[in-house]
Amino acid sequence: MENQQQNKKEVKKISIGLLLSWVLRLLLFDKKEVKKISAGFLLGWVLGLLFAITGIVSLFFQPLIAFLCLLLAAVLLPSVNKLVEKKLNFSLSWGLKFIIVIILLIVIVINMGASGMPGLR
Repeated sequence: MENQQQNKKEVKKISIGLLLSWVLRLLLFDKKEVKKISAGFLLGWVLGLLFAITGIVSLFFQPLIAFLCLLLAAVLLPSVNKLVEKKLNFSLSWGLKFIIVIILLIVIVINMGASGMPGLR
């Protein structure tokens, strides 16, 4: 009888210990990162997809502009940025991305004007 009571106490100690360790693990170690969806994130996806589609469509008609549009899409798309950060261990700041986007847009517009696009004259 005394053995059974001692076993019950040990079982209670083990279950309380397990419960305590689970609570501590939950509170201290299992913190999941909350996904933030910001305006920059959405703008990156929308503009990145827009320039990717433009680059793919114009690939056969104006290869230089298509290449520049695809490069612009690569700079803007968050998934490409994440892949580059993971594989190459560097990321572009938002300020540097902004400067690169402006420069690429200027080069695209200049090349569209030089290639005789009727809408730009």
